[in-house]
Amino acid sequence: MSGSSAFARGSGGGSRIARLLATRAAPALALSLGVRRLRRPDVVLPLLGLAAWTVAEALSEDQPANHQARSSTQDRGTRQLVLGAHLACWWLPSAALLVRRSQQPVSAKRLGVSLGLLSAGAALRVAAVRALGDSFTAHVQVGADHALCRSGPYGAVRHPSYSGLMLLNTAPAVAVGGPAALLAAALTAVANSRRVAVEERALTERLGQVYTDYADEVPRWIPAAVRPAPSGRRPPRRGEG
Repeated sequence: MSGSSAFARGSGGGSRIARLLATRAAPALALSLGVRRLRRPDVVLPLLGLAAWTVAEALSEDQPANHQARSSTQDRGTRQLVLGAHLACWWLPSAALLVRRSQQPVSAKRLGVSLGLLSAGAALRVAAVRALGDSFTAHVQVGADHALCRSGPYGAVRHPSYSGLMLLNTAPAVAVGGPAALLAAALTAVANSRRVAVEERALTERLGQVYTDYADEVPRWIPAAVRPAPSGRRPPRRGEG
């Protein structure tokens, strides 16, 4: 039902991907490559990783569904909140290095952790997109035919796309170290929490006890042991972000 970058498969998908890269990836990369102090692997490589994930997710999303969801009144401005936090995280590593008085050497350990977080976050996000299909959109929209999804990562956590986004947003700042990573995590946590509150309210209003039971069984963010559905029932497929 939701996602932070809404660019999709279907007609016009290629132009949307190009626009996304031109407006988000290209400016951040241009700055890092153009400023000598930022021309270092712990800045450039995580940005390239974000760009690669952006393309992978875009190719997995459904363009017509995203376009249709723009008219939804259920979003309550959370699209802009999540997107704003995400965009800030593209720039945090560069900002952190520019305000430092002294240049610190690249840490291979931090860079490795950063790229690991990026890979895990990207994999989780793409898996969430594929599990929901045309129910994964940039704006909260729970329709009359909406049903719950328990397939893929939705069997382990209720909001895998946002768990993945936390990893993706935090990873670039982790590479350069310092308080930037904490700021990235804080921005993402605030935005995701607000978004999830809106989503869960809409899902509960639409699906009622089916979603309440699911919320009782499956953790919100972090995987844990998942209890079987009551009476052995499995709610139908499709659902949320």
